[in-house]
Amino acid sequence: MKYSKLYTKRGDTGYTDLWKGGRVKKTDIRIITVGNIDELNCSLGQCYFFTKELYDIKEHTAIIQRDLINIMGDIASCSHDDQQSLLDVSKNDDLDNQIKHVAEILDSKKLKQTDWVLYGQGSPEGFILDSIGIKCRKAELQIWKVIDNNFKLQEHVPMYLNKLSKYLYLRARMYDNF
Repeated sequence: MKYSKLYTKRGDTGYTDLWKGGRVKKTDIRIITVGNIDELNCSLGQCYFFTKELYDIKEHTAIIQRDLINIMGDIASCSHDDQQSLLDVSKNDDLDNQIKHVAEILDSKKLKQTDWVLYGQGSPEGFILDSIGIKCRKAELQIWKVIDNNFKLQEHVPMYLNKLSKYLYLRARMYDNF
């Protein structure tokens, strides 16, 4: 991509191009949702740089970031017709396996959560992951709004973000307790 292509003035009127063609208002639910997921992806970059390595979190973070790019492509190209997905359906299984693995580690340490999490009261890494988890839940809600507006997305797309928020929550508890 040529960087000079970024300066076209085509967005100066409040419209933007969709990935597979067409122009929509920048307030279109799909554009807002892609922005929320992009913010989530950027926040995961913080996780990558500001957390110490614990059970391969950096490797998993990079995989998740690539998955989020595919989800943004799905949303930027969705229409009211049937939709093919860039996100491989097996990614949900991969995330399920990670959730199970982290939960087993926490269970093996005999850790029990007895109260609500008070953000910022644990480790710095846990706080970062909790903050990212909140952005993840907001992005998931935006995806449901896209679907509520009769745009077609494969069902595993919002499921992925739901699983991701659980994964981030469990990872935060690992940092708070290890």
